[in-house]
Amino acid sequence: NEGQAMFSGPHYITENTNGDVCVSDWKKEAVVVVNKSGKHRFSYTGQGLSKFYPKGVCTDHLGHILVCDHHSDTVHLLDPDGQFLCLLLTQQQGIKYPSSLCVDDESNLIVGQRDTNTVTVYKYLQ
Repeated sequence: NEGQAMFSGPHYITENTNGDVCVSDWKKEAVVVVNKSGKHRFSYTGQGLSKFYPKGVCTDHLGHILVCDHHSDTVHLLDPDGQFLCLLLTQQQGIKYPSSLCVDDESNLIVGQRDTNTVTVYKYLQ
């Protein structure tokens, strides 16, 4: 509606349980979320970080949004409205260059890590 491009470097895309579409946009340094009609809801640009390079993005059955930050080697957990909840994984948990992720039906968080060529499974929700 404003005549501006909503995305400039989309990489990963997923649909949330509420019908929102979540897109990690490397060039905008944001996760851009639109509703099912395509109207912009919010953009998440990291939690006080100078740089935020979102890569993989997924959602869980509660509607949380999980996103890999390739710059800080972390996985961010957001609520369905884009509010930061916590860092799920950091370098202290041994994560390096997280690039892709998903949550399976048993609430395991599966994270692919570039450069180390590893896929790691974490127990996510109990």
